[in-house]
Amino acid sequence: MFPVAPKPQDSNQPSDRLMTEKQQEEAEWESINVLLMMHGLKPLSLVKRTDLKDLIIFDKQSSQRMRQNLKLLVEETSRQQNMIQELIETNQQLRNELQLEQSRAANQEQRANDLE
Repeated sequence: MFPVAPKPQDSNQPSDRLMTEKQQEEAEWESINVLLMMHGLKPLSLVKRTDLKDLIIFDKQSSQRMRQNLKLLVEETSRQQNMIQELIETNQQLRNELQLEQSRAANQEQRANDLE
């Protein structure tokens, strides 16, 4: 009988799938960290130690919800900041227009007084 070559591991094995899911989750957290830092916030730490006494651990579903919520929160904050900036710019334009109209009105009033 001939020796059998070791069978290559199937990528659908639970350990491979678990590793891929873990890598995907870590990548998603890194993406969240980038968003947080872009908005002046401190990044979150991913712990790769086995010492868990000082840690709070979330299940996968909670972790996913937290990532989604953080992403939505940062996006909403960015949207609101843009809206505030637009309101400030519009307010300044309206003030400039008002000042111009008041100046024109004062000039017209002065002309009317001069004609009397």
